[in-house]
Amino acid sequence: MRVVRCGVLGAMSVMIAACGERPPLCPDAHFDGEVPVAATSTTMPSFLRVTAHTTSDEGGIGVDIVDGRGTVSYEGRGPIPAFIFEEIPWGLIDRTLYAGLGILDGVWYPFWLYCTDDGQLTDFDGEMTDRDVAVLSSVHGTCVPSAPLAGGGLDLPAHTLRNVALSCGYTVTGAPGQLPIDLGSSRAGTALAAGHAATVLPFHTVDCRENCGTPGWYELHAIVFDPSTQWAAFGVFYLDESKFVLAGNGVQLPAASDFGEFYQGATWTLAR
Repeated sequence: MRVVRCGVLGAMSVMIAACGERPPLCPDAHFDGEVPVAATSTTMPSFLRVTAHTTSDEGGIGVDIVDGRGTVSYEGRGPIPAFIFEEIPWGLIDRTLYAGLGILDGVWYPFWLYCTDDGQLTDFDGEMTDRDVAVLSSVHGTCVPSAPLAGGGLDLPAHTLRNVALSCGYTVTGAPGQLPIDLGSSRAGTALAAGHAATVLPFHTVDCRENCGTPGWYELHAIVFDPSTQWAAFGVFYLDESKFVLAGNGVQLPAASDFGEFYQGATWTLAR
């Protein structure tokens, strides 16, 4: 499910200040179980094709993507095999964001590339599921999109996520008679997602209550999984003034499909 808002996935590296100061750090908490992910071997309905490269090594960030697949490096890690799963126009800052996912056994690496219409890669935002941090940086590089490649293949080996970070400062409670969801600080949560009774691990939060748009919102970046089927997804849970909690802007493996869900009537609180 694609969500297009003023600060898609938080006002990130182009306008780091837009989402305000980072809130106080959370306690060092991690999920003590494992998240098995089945092998992916699929033909994506419309495989995103973009070729992007950094032309300097500023901040230790490296991007080497050709036709939607390649590697990224950041925070002293990499090269990490990666693919692009979503294109998000962001007219407010005259950028197109390309959302991607890097995968190594043990850790997932969600990231976003900021591209201009004239082919410049200007900014990078990266996360990692084993740490409650984000890498936000301006970069120099090129970014050239092309038409989607119908039926592009994606092959990923089976792997396991471990030591997933557990962020803090929130609760989310489902409404009676609606899709169940129960999330809380520094613990594994639960939700019905994509037809699965799933475990939810919010590993990072983004505070966009001020300066991102009106009204503001708060984001929980999470791993969602069902160990019985070895199904897992990266997704963003949006908390705002609407009468539902929305999960979207993610990708589900092994199907390599969009991830998203509506939780009608769900309520939430924030503690930081």
